[in-house]
This record gives sequence, C-alpha cells and structure tokens, in this order.
Amino acid sequence: MAETQGPLFTDADIDRQARGNAAALPYLMVAFAKACGRSPAEAAAFAGRAFAPGWEELRGQAVLAVARTMALNLASCGAEVRAVAGGDDRAEVRVAGYPTAEDAAFFGVTPADVDAFFDVFGLIGAHLGLRCEWQRAGEEVVVTVSRY
Repeated sequence: MAETQGPLFTDADIDRQARGNAAALPYLMVAFAKACGRSPAEAAAFAGRAFAPGWEELRGQAVLAVARTMALNLASCGAEVRAVAGGDDRAEVRVAGYPTAEDAAFFGVTPADVDAFFDVFGLIGAHLGLRCEWQRAGEEVVVTVSRY
C-alpha cells in the first residue's frame, strides 16, 4: 500500500465534515429519544445537563458573551445567525434555517420535534444563574438570555 504524501485532508475538508456532524447531532438525539419512548424535551434536558458544566468559564461574564457562545453553537449546527445583540444583563440571538424539514425527515422526526432542542439553552443558562427562553417568530427562532 502506498503512503499518502502530505496531509490526507485539508482544514476546509475537516471543517465541512465537522459542521455536518455537529448539525446532525440534535436531530439524531431527538430521533434516538423518540425511538426509546422519550420526548424531544427529555433529549434536550439530557444534553443541557451534560453540556452545562462546559460553559462554566462564562459564569459571571456579560450576558452578551453567553449569547454569542450560544449563537456560535447554533451556527456550527447549521443555523443562520441573523443577529446577536445585548449587554451585561440581557441579550438576544436570532437565527433562521434551523431545523430544516429535509434534515428532520432524514432522521424520521419533525422540525417541531427538533425545535424542542432549543430547550438545551435553558438548562445551560440556569447552570450559569441566567434565564434563557426561546420562541419561534415566523421563520426565526429568538433566544433571549437575561439575569434573574
């Protein structure tokens, strides 16, 4: 077998694959939860509890810093970040294009099932002593983060 000269994959190749993998995880977790007789909300709660300790470095920072990290995570999962705004005590993230009906159908779930995955941020926010709520506003999802 011949050895490959140079790197087998470019950083762009790896980035594209990683984004695809990250985008699939919420759909996959929701599909797995439903296959096990659990709800999409339970999948989000599990993920929120698992991920929350990893956000500890944001404790005490401006709420905008937390919102920006939420937006980055959503972008890495395929959402189009339309706006991130706020300050020390309140911030808002607006995203669109996530979840998609096509991707949801691929995993045998509905976009509404995957919408429940936005609840993950409520648990992460609570871990940091923040309130985090989301709502669908037309084609956008608006995530609001605030201090209690």
